[in-house]
Amino acid sequence: MKTSVAMITYCSEKYGVEFLIKQLDSIKNQTVKPDEVIIADDCSSDNTVEIIKSYISDNKLSGWSVYSNEKNLGFTKNSLGAIMKTSGDVVFLADQDDIWVETKIEEVVKVYKAETDAMVVSTRFKYINQDDEFINDPFGEKDCSKDTGDYDELGIEYFLGTSFIPGCALSVRGSIREVIENIGMIDLNKSLGNDWFLHMCAMCSGKEFRLNRPLLLRRFHTSNLSMQGFRKNKLLKGDKEKRALYLNETIYAHKYFYENEFFRDGASDKKLDLMKKTIELWELRLKLFNTKNPFVIPKLLKYKDCYEMTVVNLDDWKHPFKADIGYTYLSK
Repeated sequence: MKTSVAMITYCSEKYGVEFLIKQLDSIKNQTVKPDEVIIADDCSSDNTVEIIKSYISDNKLSGWSVYSNEKNLGFTKNSLGAIMKTSGDVVFLADQDDIWVETKIEEVVKVYKAETDAMVVSTRFKYINQDDEFINDPFGEKDCSKDTGDYDELGIEYFLGTSFIPGCALSVRGSIREVIENIGMIDLNKSLGNDWFLHMCAMCSGKEFRLNRPLLLRRFHTSNLSMQGFRKNKLLKGDKEKRALYLNETIYAHKYFYENEFFRDGASDKKLDLMKKTIELWELRLKLFNTKNPFVIPKLLKYKDCYEMTVVNLDDWKHPFKADIGYTYLSK
């Protein structure tokens, strides 16, 4: 299998050049070398592109290239655009500041060979700080570093209303490029992100698996690209305008796929029914937020199963329900 890496960068001098170099080193030093590395820079105002070009030249890396977008696309479209420029049978996504375990490509490719209908394969991961020290999971996710060596199939219920597996932990089969082309790219920079988009692409074109091996060291610092989840949490805790933006964009994303002919042709009736219920719940959440009508609250409780899907990686469905109440009546 030909393997590609689709990596995105932005202003590495601001966020840490040393992190960028460590990420590049970890890709270069894989036990199975990638055949192709495409690095998409999103209009950095510093020397990021020049730093990467020098790294490629100094290490005489064949098949590696970097390009800069003509205009800033945001992390979602930049990541998807990088995937579209690859040619591999399997494409690994990468942020600019994480570290890959040296067997990442080798172990993930084995899953694709065993599961011929796999469209997305993710891995477990561990968190590190700016000093490369292991830290506790900052988001309360369950078993993010599980290490049993087996893998699980993930259904659409894991991704409706949420995206708990980050893009930096994903790989995709090369044929997903055709799916992206047929569905079309959308901006999800304020809500679900490129990871959710790819999960949905998998749901209409094949299967998704999660390898229970932590093959990624995910760096946690408040300004880095890989902490989109952190930035989403900040958005949720922001003012009313930001909260409304988050709710509206999430509804739009689900409707976009639900109404898309290509998605509907590939998704099962069960998947479509679950997505329809998710849209209904999120529209009620937005209605409560906008109107503050207490009579909406009992209607929300009828969607307990949908709330459970949004916290599939946490412990209590009541958390987002209580949050809806709090954001509606207490936010400023």
